[in-house]
Amino acid sequence: MRDHTDETRDLSGNPLFELGNHSFSHPHLGRLTNQKISEELKNTQDLLFRMTGRTARFFRPPYGESDPRIERIAGETGLVTVL
Repeated sequence: MRDHTDETRDLSGNPLFELGNHSFSHPHLGRLTNQKISEELKNTQDLLFRMTGRTARFFRPPYGESDPRIERIAGETGLVTVL
C-alpha cells in the first residue's frame, strides 16, 4: 500500500474489489510472539484505514502459514483468516 498509494485508493473505492490484510512486513508469523503477530495485523489495519477510511475484513497469512494461534489473534483483530 505504501508503494502503490494511488492504486490502493482506487481499488478501495471499487465495490467489486476487497482489500485484505496480508501483514505489515510479510514475516513467518509462526515464529513471532502473540504481541508481534497482533502488531503486524494492527499496523496494516491502521495504514489501510488512514489511506482509505476502511479496514480489511479478511486476512491471508504470508506464505499460507497459519495455525489456531494465528487464526485466534487475527480473529481478535476482527479478521477472518482465508487461504
